[in-house]
Amino acid sequence: MHKLLKKTLGHRDNSGQYSAHPLGPWASIVTLYKNNNLIGSTVTKTIKRIGLALVALILLLVIALGIAYQQLNPSAPDSQAFINGQILTMDSQNSIQQAVLLKGNKIAAVGSNEDIQTLIEQDTLVTDLKQQTMIPGIIDAHGHYPGQGISAIGLN
Repeated sequence: MHKLLKKTLGHRDNSGQYSAHPLGPWASIVTLYKNNNLIGSTVTKTIKRIGLALVALILLLVIALGIAYQQLNPSAPDSQAFINGQILTMDSQNSIQQAVLLKGNKIAAVGSNEDIQTLIEQDTLVTDLKQQTMIPGIIDAHGHYPGQGISAIGLN
């Protein structure tokens, strides 16, 4: 027991005497435990378990964030109809129609409410514009980034 106590307090120098460890008593205790195999498989297993737990926690966090993103940013339906509005077509005659049908991200048809009503399927999302005006999407080919991205966030 006396040798164990001396080993925890210091280390043996070249003359065989125990002296204070330059890193303090904690370094000596760790060295003592390592040399006597008091630290080993238990600590290694614990460190591995903590590492696996952290990986699992990060994975769960990524999955939760993905689900939250999907809930907050749902995708557009495959088919959408906008009826009872003033649709500015921007065609060569600058005609104004009553309704428009979208399939995916393409304009499938533009016309009167009756024309579009015949094309509406069961899963089509129908929006009544209530005589509001709908214009084509405007593509800004001259944006100053990142200012455009920051202003786009503020639009919603």
